[in-house]
Amino acid sequence: MVNVKFNVGCTRTSHFTKNQLAKVNAGIAIFEKVVNNPDFKERVQTFSWTTPSGTTYNRFLLCNGMSNSQVWDCLQTGCDWGTMTKSSPTTVNVVPCGSTTEMTWATNSPVPTVCINTNVLNNTWYTPVHVACCLIHEYCVNLGFSCHVNGRMVEDWHCTVPAACADICCDIAREMSMSNTDISNYFRWIDTANFDYFACTTCYPVEGYETNTLLWNTRFDEIINSMCCEMEWLENTTNRTTDETTRLTTVTDVVNTLRELKTRLYTTSLDGCERVNSPILETEAATALQ
Repeated sequence: MVNVKFNVGCTRTSHFTKNQLAKVNAGIAIFEKVVNNPDFKERVQTFSWTTPSGTTYNRFLLCNGMSNSQVWDCLQTGCDWGTMTKSSPTTVNVVPCGSTTEMTWATNSPVPTVCINTNVLNNTWYTPVHVACCLIHEYCVNLGFSCHVNGRMVEDWHCTVPAACADICCDIAREMSMSNTDISNYFRWIDTANFDYFACTTCYPVEGYETNTLLWNTRFDEIINSMCCEMEWLENTTNRTTDETTRLTTVTDVVNTLRELKTRLYTTSLDGCERVNSPILETEAATALQ
């Protein structure tokens, strides 16, 4: 039993039509079947992914430093899935959304709120399976797991907690379709290779809603860049004084140490988030981890 109560409602500017509401409720039913399936928990706890260079990480990308088991515990506690710790269910509002303005309203809501993209909900190809995947994605974001990736990590978007859990939801729903006629009919409309459930947090980014934090390697690069500029100035100084020579030696040593520390942190990465802006370290890390 899932100890979550979905309260399907509306905003001041938008509401679900009768047909949209039926599709949302069917999506909620699939969501409940998926998260109650033992395979969902197992796949979350055993999740892993591999970079193009062959490095494998046994954690989700941008997992806030959590192991897979800790991610599951967070999902179970936050959503009260599995073993229940509360007598009353957690109420999650499900509202229609079709613009950044409406996403802003949901972001500032004092209660857990997930949005369903009404701009795609009317399409026949947007099935209750899409809705279920969207619900899981958006709830993971509500729990503080980011799905916003930049730079070289864009290719690994599906390895973040929200996106990976949504993919797991789709896979389990597909397996359920073997014995469920309704779900089987939904998959007639699903292009697995290009599956997109159009989560509002990816379609309508709102300032402050993303849980991105500045990665440590970005700060390393900022410091190294600043010191390299100083090194160049000192190297181009004619008739350097003793103090300038000492400073140049010191800055050079610090830069080399920072680069070494950055490489060591990269090669011991547990979730792979340090891959951003580190094309050279990618190869070094793959070699070190073999």
